[in-house]
Amino acid sequence: MENHDEQSRIAASYPFEERGTGYGDSGGPTLLNGVAIAVVSIGDVPCWSTQVNPRTDTEEAADFLRPYLALTHSGRTGRERKLLPPVFDHVTIRVADIAASRRFYSLALGEPTHDVEVVTAWGDFDITSASVEKPPPKRLHIGFGAHDRDEVDRWWEELTAAGYESDGIPGVRPWYHPSYYGAFVLDPDGNSIEYVHHHKTTPEASRIDHLWLRTRDVDGAKRFYETIAPVVGIELVLDTPDRVRFSDGVGSFSFVQEDEPTENVHYAFGVGDRAAVDEFHRVAISAGYRDNGAPGERPQYHPGYYGAFVLDPDGHNVEAVFHDR
Repeated sequence: MENHDEQSRIAASYPFEERGTGYGDSGGPTLLNGVAIAVVSIGDVPCWSTQVNPRTDTEEAADFLRPYLALTHSGRTGRERKLLPPVFDHVTIRVADIAASRRFYSLALGEPTHDVEVVTAWGDFDITSASVEKPPPKRLHIGFGAHDRDEVDRWWEELTAAGYESDGIPGVRPWYHPSYYGAFVLDPDGNSIEYVHHHKTTPEASRIDHLWLRTRDVDGAKRFYETIAPVVGIELVLDTPDRVRFSDGVGSFSFVQEDEPTENVHYAFGVGDRAAVDEFHRVAISAGYRDNGAPGERPQYHPGYYGAFVLDPDGHNVEAVFHDR
């Protein structure tokens, strides 16, 4: 496992250009590879939007955002706010030793939000037991969002004091962005887990800030995710020969060129209705990708759980899900 302090300095991970024009109480819009990521308001509620001019397109912004205002939280100021859903509905990893991994992630992330015999969850991240047929991930990197740099420092100190192996000491990683401050440890299965704070971190909106997945074929990964992007609400925001990055404006995931790929990851994109789940499956299968579960209800998860599954070129189990409840 490479040390993140020594890793290759790939082109900037967060190519943001700040535009301090000061719309509303949440600041001005940002350009993300030329796409306007604006903070707008519906009433007095600040919300993320894309390709919307909040000064002139207030009604358009409201119409665009209204279907997505499902996630409510109280910010650090105590003011109730609503944001777009996170890039992932959930990310699931299978673990070799469920008790050991529960201890690790409970120390890393706090008390679980959901804990039953078969799955333990912390917001949009959950773990479940591996099997011979469904082994743990290999060479996976997950970045969890922190509120500030002090929180990153405390996180790393607590985990390393508990005996977990450091994979990179707390510090600035300016090759990602001047504000990027992270620390890394290895989980019980050897995956690299990061706590990170940067100028776009939104831990209340999503525990997961980003995923980093290795692949032998960056172009192949790019083609797959561009195929499903319009259906699941993501867009390509970084495109280099060695790396691609997709985002919804809240979180992100990247595929980076490596000889040994990441393996055995499951992640689900939340969509707005059953028709979108059907369309996700249709466009992927029509493009020649492998079916891993036709659209339908999965009541074993909860009543109204409607999902579909396909395999991406690296064999990751990719899902679109609508929670009809």
